[in-house]
Amino acid sequence: MGLGESSRQLYVEEKMEKVFSVLQKAITNIGHIDEINKKTKTIIAKTRYGLQTVKIRISLVPKNDGIIINFNGFADDIWGGGARKGIDKIANEFESLI
Repeated sequence: MGLGESSRQLYVEEKMEKVFSVLQKAITNIGHIDEINKKTKTIIAKTRYGLQTVKIRISLVPKNDGIIINFNGFADDIWGGGARKGIDKIANEFESLI
């Protein structure tokens, strides 16, 4: 990880289509979607933390009976706090909707 980066993984026992759909809803509730690629199962999103724009790359990986959600956040601060908080916002919103 470089400066201003953070990552997190989340495992959910749900179907891929549902996870993809709920993630899209969660992102639009707290930010916006820049890019969706259903073939590679990735979403590029942006949200705000304070005055920073936080870019988050989300990838979905099937595992056993569920999905691993990989969040990789990028922000302007050297400590990665903005990236961490941006990921937390999307992950928390996702968990409240699932």
